[in-house]
Amino acid sequence: MSASLSSLFLVASPRFVVPASWKHVSTPPLPTDALWQISHALPLLLHLLISSLYIASKVLLALAGNLFAAPRLRPSWVWSTSILQAFLRAAMETLPPQARHSVAVVRMATSVPIPAWFVNAHVVQARVKLPVSSRPFWRTLCKEIASGLELDWTSFTLRQTIPAEWIMHRSVAPVVPEDATVTFFLHGGAHIFMNPGTHRTLTSEISRVTKGPVFALDYALAPDAPFPAAIHEAVVAYCALIGHPTTKAASIGSSDSLTSIFKDHDAKQRIFRPNQIHVMGDSSGGALVVQFLLALKALDLPQPTSAVCMSPFVDIECKSDTFKTNWPTDFMALDQQGMRWAMSAYTGQNIPYSHPLVSPINHSDFSGLCRILIQVGDAEVLFEDSKGLYEAMLQTASANVKLQIWKDMFHVFQVFSFLEPSRAAVEEIGSFVHQTPSTKDERFFQ
Repeated sequence: MSASLSSLFLVASPRFVVPASWKHVSTPPLPTDALWQISHALPLLLHLLISSLYIASKVLLALAGNLFAAPRLRPSWVWSTSILQAFLRAAMETLPPQARHSVAVVRMATSVPIPAWFVNAHVVQARVKLPVSSRPFWRTLCKEIASGLELDWTSFTLRQTIPAEWIMHRSVAPVVPEDATVTFFLHGGAHIFMNPGTHRTLTSEISRVTKGPVFALDYALAPDAPFPAAIHEAVVAYCALIGHPTTKAASIGSSDSLTSIFKDHDAKQRIFRPNQIHVMGDSSGGALVVQFLLALKALDLPQPTSAVCMSPFVDIECKSDTFKTNWPTDFMALDQQGMRWAMSAYTGQNIPYSHPLVSPINHSDFSGLCRILIQVGDAEVLFEDSKGLYEAMLQTASANVKLQIWKDMFHVFQVFSFLEPSRAAVEEIGSFVHQTPSTKDERFFQ
């Protein structure tokens, strides 16, 4: 056998190899499932072949179940819902977070953004530029939000430029900046993956229903930038949007004209009032929204006018009962041992998962925050996370929080705009932002 062919079948450890630069990340456990121990021990191309066959088999089973009228996992699911859930769940099963190829596969899959034409939107790349003297603000933020933690703030490398993008649905005409409804969007991805380009199906629809531009931040991801780096970058970007002096002249620029977004020709920097801004996020981005609001409160910075959390991942201990009871119906079928390891890559080894800013469900005081809408599906593993967050917020912010439970829906269902409940949920976000009467369709609510 030639050297090239023999190398194709070389077997290595199925564990992810932790880079030397990730000093706070421990050696991961083995994948729990024997199939993925074998598959991830093989070279990447063979693993991708095995994964593709596995995913195809699960999709074919779901298709056959629909063709032969087998009982569905949830009664309201149509054939497209069943097949989508089967595809996404199978893909998740092939990617235990602690496995050898998982990080490479996910980063490869998410490296190419969804094309702007596909989501019928204008997209303009932007950047938040920090001054050289930004470290004092970082030190202040760490002191205010991470008191009592073993956090060496001096060891963090702060970026001087934070990538972002403006996105606006083509049905929305360019807006006058002073009158614009601006969405500040924080994407999900378990604090480790994804970027604004992976979420354009959602952000373009948010733009459509809010009738304004979305500013999606490409914040720093763990493990390269663990807690609380993303919170810092979200606060800095928000202060740049509102022109607040706290961050010492952080500003937003663009390499292109913003005439497709704003009605003032070639202006490349915009300043908005806090009451023009609505912050939104999904999954870990939904948790980051809550962390961001709590950080603003701790720093005595102005709140945005409202916030929307879609399936927020606010308890990284993953201890709720619905992690078991909704395991069959959600596509979030990640290896649970791997998930716990991945969260240690986010927090670092000296920060407890239960800390009230790491897991905001444990926070005791939500007073002083802006209006908040929480959307969650009752078929997802994070269902009780959203309910628990809502109940905790009711204790101190009862007038400002609203919970919508969507019948038979799985994690971040709003992304899938071809599903009728997803479109209805996004319309509800528009109604919440503009404080107009709900278009609530009782078919989709619990």
